Amino acid sequence: GNYAKARELFNKGVEADPMSVAMLKAWARMELRLGHIDESNQWYVSSQMGKSKLGRVGERLEMVRRLVEQRTADDVKQVMGWLARQKNQRDKTLLSQIMQVGNAVPESWAEGSEFSFSDENKFTSGEVVVMRPAVTQTASGSNGRNGGRAGAGGA
Repeated sequence: GNYAKARELFNKGVEADPMSVAMLKAWARMELRLGHIDESNQWYVSSQMGKSKLGRVGERLEMVRRLVEQRTADDVKQVMGWLARQKNQRDKTLLSQIMQVGNAVPESWAEGSEFSFSDENKFTSGEVVVMRPAVTQTASGSNGRNGGRAGAGGA
């Protein structure tokens, strides 16, 4: 089949009706069959979903389209920017979840890099938390600041 044309039509359909469960579901099924997405819940579409969840699925499918087709150099830049924004949002969410007394540090964080504090790896009452943005490499090779990744240090 002509998958590029199908993606174009799916994209136009979703732009016209972002709440179209049938359109989003059919597009996700096609990308799944082609191996471009997995069966995780982030691609699940249901009529029970709210507008924001359906919108996020549509946004992810649009990024898949741009990444797969790469019609312009701008497509790759937009996907990379979108991925960075998604990572920053996940990091902020993770940080807000651990910024409570007694919560554990995420297993993916390395001591001395993303955090440094008590031997029990938990915040304790009165502990000082220091946040610093991580340095990231931009597409041009220069260092940029990324506020989404934070390090926590204790006193």
